[in-house]
Amino acid sequence: MVATNTGRAILLARWRAARGDARSYILAYKTLGYEICNGDTLEAGYEKIALYIDSSGIPTHAARQLPNGKWISKLGWLEDIEHELDGLVGDRYGVVSQILKRAVNSNKD
Repeated sequence: MVATNTGRAILLARWRAARGDARSYILAYKTLGYEICNGDTLEAGYEKIALYIDSSGIPTHAARQLPNGKWISKLGWLEDIEHELDGLVGDRYGVVSQILKRAVNSNKD
């Protein structure tokens, strides 16, 4: 997941409750200040996340964009990995369904 510790706990609880489609996940992210965005290009002042879905439309993964424009992911219990956005596309994680963004500020939860 891609939020601060408090944000992760909140989002995890909402995801477990929703257990739904990509729309449910997007709504959960919106409660944390994210909005739908049309591109993966690095934007000053914004934190972006990418939501991956499988062939059934079920969310499988989320990645966060780093200040250098690459993406970072937590793969289970393994270390975080840095990758290109399409670097996880395939059978295991599916495809990128939606990019979301939120304004970056110094008072994140």
